[in-house]
Amino acid sequence: MVYKKSFVSIFFFLVLLSLTSCSDVKETTNKPDQASQDTSYVFDQLPVDTVQIKTVVKKQDSTEKENTLDSALTMLDSLFTVQIGAFTTKEKAISFQNEASLVLNLKLKVEFNKTSNLFVVQVEQEFEDKQKAEALRNEIWKHPEYKDAWVKKIVK
Repeated sequence: MVYKKSFVSIFFFLVLLSLTSCSDVKETTNKPDQASQDTSYVFDQLPVDTVQIKTVVKKQDSTEKENTLDSALTMLDSLFTVQIGAFTTKEKAISFQNEASLVLNLKLKVEFNKTSNLFVVQVEQEFEDKQKAEALRNEIWKHPEYKDAWVKKIVK
């Protein structure tokens, strides 16, 4: 009998709690749906943009021709090498160079790159033809530990 009274009391408490916590259905259904409202903005009629282009014809004098020729020759003077690593310390670069030269059976060099402030490990051989440098890089890639090797342009 005591259990029955407790059960009935708990049941009425839960029913009362659920009724007081419910909200009115009309309140939620009468609110306008914000997603259905048109919130897009149509721009007012704007005037068409007009652009004026001036064409300037400039004669090329002999100094400009020389500069163009110099830049073309500079491109011909470009060489390529294969770089296999870059390090913050010379000691790490030399250690890497020694290990890699044994594995790859190549002559390697360590140089300081002022642009990147790193010690770079590169193949000593320089190539005039980029495809030859890429072919060597592809051979180096066959060794999984040197998959980061890349062809680098050298301008002299």
